[in-house]
Amino acid sequence: MNEHNMENSTIVRGRFKRRLWGNDEQYRIVLYTLVGEADGLPLAVREDQTFVAKGSLLPENDTIVVRFTGQWVKNQGRDGFAFKVSSFYEEPPTNKEGIIKYLSSGLYKGIGVKTAENIYKVFGKDSIQIVTRQTERLREVKGIGSSTVACIIESVKETVELQDMVLFFSQYDINLSKIKKIQKAFPVNTLSTIQTEPFQLSKIHGFGFATVDAIAARLGTPLDSPLRIQAAVDTVLKESNSNGHLYMKSADLAARALELLNSRALPGNGVTNDVVFSELQIMEINGQITADNDREGHQIIYRTTDYENEDFVARQLVRLLNQPLDKRRRFSPDELDKKIAEAEQKFDIQLAPKQTEAIKAALNNKVCVITGGPGTGKTTILRILLWLYKNKVAENYEEDAPGVLLLSPTGKAARRMSESANEPAYTIHKGLGIRPGDDYDEYAYSEENLLTDEIGFVFMDESSMADMSIMAKLVKQIPLHAQFVCIGDIDQLPSVGAGAVLKDMIESDIIPVVRLDVIYRQGKTSLIVKNAQKIRLGDVKIETSMAQFAFFQTPFTKRPKSKNMPANLDIDPNGDDIAQDKMISCYLRAVKKYGIKEVQILCPRRETVTASAGEVNRRIQAHLFGNCRDIPKFTVGNRSYYVGDRVIQSKNTDKANNGDMGIIRSIRKDPEQENSYIVGIEFDFDEGKIEEYYPEDMENIQLGYAITVHRSQGSEFKAVMIPVLWSQVHMLRRNLLYTGITRGKEIVCLFGQAAAVRNAIWTEDTTKRNTLLKTRLREAAAPRCLIA
Repeated sequence: MNEHNMENSTIVRGRFKRRLWGNDEQYRIVLYTLVGEADGLPLAVREDQTFVAKGSLLPENDTIVVRFTGQWVKNQGRDGFAFKVSSFYEEPPTNKEGIIKYLSSGLYKGIGVKTAENIYKVFGKDSIQIVTRQTERLREVKGIGSSTVACIIESVKETVELQDMVLFFSQYDINLSKIKKIQKAFPVNTLSTIQTEPFQLSKIHGFGFATVDAIAARLGTPLDSPLRIQAAVDTVLKESNSNGHLYMKSADLAARALELLNSRALPGNGVTNDVVFSELQIMEINGQITADNDREGHQIIYRTTDYENEDFVARQLVRLLNQPLDKRRRFSPDELDKKIAEAEQKFDIQLAPKQTEAIKAALNNKVCVITGGPGTGKTTILRILLWLYKNKVAENYEEDAPGVLLLSPTGKAARRMSESANEPAYTIHKGLGIRPGDDYDEYAYSEENLLTDEIGFVFMDESSMADMSIMAKLVKQIPLHAQFVCIGDIDQLPSVGAGAVLKDMIESDIIPVVRLDVIYRQGKTSLIVKNAQKIRLGDVKIETSMAQFAFFQTPFTKRPKSKNMPANLDIDPNGDDIAQDKMISCYLRAVKKYGIKEVQILCPRRETVTASAGEVNRRIQAHLFGNCRDIPKFTVGNRSYYVGDRVIQSKNTDKANNGDMGIIRSIRKDPEQENSYIVGIEFDFDEGKIEEYYPEDMENIQLGYAITVHRSQGSEFKAVMIPVLWSQVHMLRRNLLYTGITRGKEIVCLFGQAAAVRNAIWTEDTTKRNTLLKTRLREAAAPRCLIA
């Protein structure tokens, strides 16, 4: 929508007719019938006597007249103009019928038609004022008891507060969903709290520094306000956290914070470096941050939670490692050799030396890491470990035999682990009984924790995905008598969250590690496994086959600057669109062959460019549903969903885990709430069961025809398609391509340029995450020198 001001500000009055777009949580576009005259009305509005208004929480009660303040703006839709609302006032009706209808409209809980009529009998034309301003006087009305009055008082308070907040926050494009978050965080005197100290908003997930600072600037908050400086510091540390780092050098932190703090300062009038460092000292005293030194002597700053997690994980892993192994679970060398031979006979396999080494390391140590790529035998090792351990405890425990617990960072990986091992497996969150809170790193523990003292062996698969936060929660719950094995592929992408847990454990030389480097899996997936091994080793001579590993070459969009490119390159300005269209075409054909649950597009980029996950999702949805007017549709914000859409959950909730995928099976009107819908989603992990999603739940749902390579970790699909484009070469790394192709079980298809594929294989991810777990493990394991 393109906008330009016709004039500064004007007033127009209207009565609700119907909603054109939006929902209760977002911006609305509403059609009103014009009431009375107004200055500067567009010609079409004068002729039609209706106008379109757009804004947050616009009134939809046809019993009242609303007085809007705002601007007429150019609009691509109806009649060429819309009224952009900056504020509004609901003019109460003055006749008996209108007053009764208004009071019983549902705006105030506890007032139905009969109650409204009784109120009018007592107070007449003053009824609305009595309800909203002198609610206690409703006790004078026959039939209204104390509990009803209390209900109405609370409802009036909520309505008035919410209207005030919407009017205040709508000028900063803060929607109702976020306003409710603010109310939940500051339930008492919400608006006055924020107006007094706007940087309290920084404590709520989803409120960036720029948004809060804009509010603070209008409210006259000083540039050097302590809470403003603290908010800038916290923002910078969170940004660093989102890039995988647990700490920042204090000098880098202060410099970045100053960029934010002085973005609206006049020259010579900004916050100084000394002021920031003074505030850092106060934040450390208050426990918000923790200062330390790296091993080169530089001062570094952690968010205190990150420091405590890293320090605890190091100390607890070493403590667990040093605990004696219960003799009833201990194998003698000869006994273990004999039992492994029995296992080979039972499972009808011949273990390779590395596999045997991994089994012995896991059973003989309290903590162990087993790492290897696809086809290297990790699943076989897990099955045999489970069999050996269960037989051992069955022989030596008469009762209370310690059990096993299989865990993985994601729901899909846990289900795959369960299928492979023929043993129940859980996400780490579910295994620990962790329920996600409203904020990003807020969790609540429930009584459903499965990791109790009754567990003797804990296995964590896909360990490369575990960040420092979840690792701290896990090791905190592992009993000291238990054994702990981390299984994963160190060559995959690192965790999305901060830290490099698996890498640091391996490189510490404190934790026993076995690396599986021989491929055993053969058959129809052998070319995928073979090419994965080549990519891991930096070999660009990958082999292709239309049956297993296809490569569809498409034109460059422009000539690369690289000097090594040949002169006769295929160049087309629409090259990326060609690649995207070809990939989508192959995707649609593959879905017919394998089914939608077994086909996945994996993109290096999430948004903003051609062949990003967001763009591919929109294209596929438009292809499938663009001309289908009879298929039910639901819109939340600027996103639409249809029955049949492939979707993915983006946050852990009671309904599903982050990364769970499903299909929308139904969209129906909510009988309990006007203008609301219920979306029925069938998730892959629970076929036949429909989870009901309301508008607020749909904030955690995204289209899932295409997802990023990062989000695909822990998953497998029969067919995988990946765009590998030179235009995105800055994103392409060896571990990203390796992670992507190892998601494929039967066929992998690449789309792009050979030069981009080669560059990805050649380019190692040399980004060093700021973490000291490796060092802290070594320090925790170092012998202490006691002085008498």
